[in-house]
Amino acid sequence: IVRMLIQTGRGLRELDVVDLDDLAAAFRRYANAKGNASGWGNEADDAANHAPAAYDEVMTVSALADFDGQPGGLGSSTCRTDVDDTFANFSNFGADIDLIAPGVCILSTWKGGGYNTISGTSMASPHVAGAAALYKANNSGASPSQVKTALQNAGNSNWNDIDDPDPIKEILVNVDAF
Repeated sequence: IVRMLIQTGRGLRELDVVDLDDLAAAFRRYANAKGNASGWGNEADDAANHAPAAYDEVMTVSALADFDGQPGGLGSSTCRTDVDDTFANFSNFGADIDLIAPGVCILSTWKGGGYNTISGTSMASPHVAGAAALYKANNSGASPSQVKTALQNAGNSNWNDIDDPDPIKEILVNVDAF
């Protein structure tokens, strides 16, 4: 039995996980945001040092500063000092990162209603989850590994990796491909 503390919008919740295989199967279904919870001490680190990112069954996502939706680094920053089309300084990195997606200055729904502009891999992962959903809509029998491969094959490297802490240039998700 593994005991976990999960942070929710209402504080910490304790869970007992009886079967690690069931837990791994659950993780296979979701894009994993890594690096957005600095309070947990997993920010701007090699993703291989953290679960669930270290598992092959998980699609692990880093965040990119993208202010105009176009390659070339010409967009003006909208809420931070980041440069357009560069690696987000708070994001995890390493060989276990499967994709990178916009995650800086993202307009999102907010607790209590309304909207807020926020940054984090929790903003990047929905881009990947949306691309995965679009792919699955046309390929309903695709396995999780086939979805991951399809997203990686459709991605591109149209971003500047000058701020990426490692020599591995992550694949930028290309939602338009689906």
